[in-house]
Amino acid sequence: MPSKYRSIAIVSLLVIGLIASSGVGTAEMEEPLEDGHLYWQGTTIVADGFAPNADEAELYTRSGDHVRNITLSGGALSIDTDDLQGRYYVTAPGVDQVTFEVVIQEVGVDASVTRTADGPPYVTAEVSISSNRAATVLHISGFESFAEYVEGDGERIDEDTIKIDGTNGEFTVELDHHAGDKETIKAEDIDTGVIGLEIFEVPPITHPPESVTTVSAERGGQYWAGDVLAFKSATTHDYYRVETISGDRVTKQQAAVDGRLYVNTTGYESNTYRVLHNESGEELTRFSISVQQLNASVANGALILESNREGYSATITISNESTDVTPQVLPNAENQTELVNSLGNKEELNLSTDGLAPGEYEIEIHADGDVNASTTFTVSKQTPTPTETPEVTSSPTETTTDAPTATDASPDTATSATPVTNTTGPGFSTSTAIVAILVVVGSMVAKAARD
Repeated sequence: MPSKYRSIAIVSLLVIGLIASSGVGTAEMEEPLEDGHLYWQGTTIVADGFAPNADEAELYTRSGDHVRNITLSGGALSIDTDDLQGRYYVTAPGVDQVTFEVVIQEVGVDASVTRTADGPPYVTAEVSISSNRAATVLHISGFESFAEYVEGDGERIDEDTIKIDGTNGEFTVELDHHAGDKETIKAEDIDTGVIGLEIFEVPPITHPPESVTTVSAERGGQYWAGDVLAFKSATTHDYYRVETISGDRVTKQQAAVDGRLYVNTTGYESNTYRVLHNESGEELTRFSISVQQLNASVANGALILESNREGYSATITISNESTDVTPQVLPNAENQTELVNSLGNKEELNLSTDGLAPGEYEIEIHADGDVNASTTFTVSKQTPTPTETPEVTSSPTETTTDAPTATDASPDTATSATPVTNTTGPGFSTSTAIVAILVVVGSMVAKAARD
């Protein structure tokens, strides 16, 4: 299970006042004055021809508290809302009250960091960016390249700018390039200048975890697709890229804190690959990959596994619809999904169908390197358990035919068939035996009368 590193929130919301005090300028956004309109704090409200014969207008709260006088220039009005929040009205000589409301925009950023062995990337964050202002256009900072490392909701405006859908955007952020550092994700509304940010720790890449088996790799080595290769002599936290010998790029990832580069080759094709330092282009090492082939079949009561690989491990699961029967069918199995080690090029594993209900059974095999195979067998009749008197026996892929039953026997055939010697044979019943005995006794009585 991946380890969760919950981000440490230092600041979740910063409003216009904090931005101004920290030296970050508020974006210029003007909107015309309209009665009953809502404005976001930071907007400059303007009007032309407002009380053209007056020198000043007055700003009040809706409850009637005086806020300030506003100088008019030829009837032009300009209201700075940086310090306003709530409901207001503005008036001037000869002009009725014009009401409006100012709301503070909020931008929130939340990040939940996860480390996994299934990389690259090995460290990611699920980031949620929210705003109470719908369809907000945000500038995202904190990354060398937002476009390269972030994927998720929203319309991409340019390299570092997005427009979130509605009031919330969900993003996945790759953090391998920030491993072991303290980082900040900041989202700034380009209209109002309001920002939200979160500061969090990015765990160092110490992968793979103990649960992942690695192969100590050497230059020029031959390995199987699915192996996690551990190369020495990498520079901690430096980036390396893996590409084919012809130059086709496969992946880019970061070296771990122990100076090793771990390359998960799951999904690699049969080819020769080289590892290059991402910046200098210097070759660290090269290696070759072969892809395991696996075929499964059932014949003569055995599961047959054929592969071009020796010494691999595989898990085997045997089921009929939703019922797992692995321990019942596979001798010595103890689990519903049984691990079998050190398999050769061709392996035959005996199967037992004792007590299985009629039906089709599926065998699923998952081998090293995410190599899968499957096969089926059919049980046509109820098979006996060891404690039952056998009536019908069968094996996988084989159909058992019942033995003939003695019926409608005539006296002449009864004396010559000697049915008593078959009383334990398949299909033989108690009533048939009694009839046979009576026929023999009657024949003996008739012979004595003639004598």
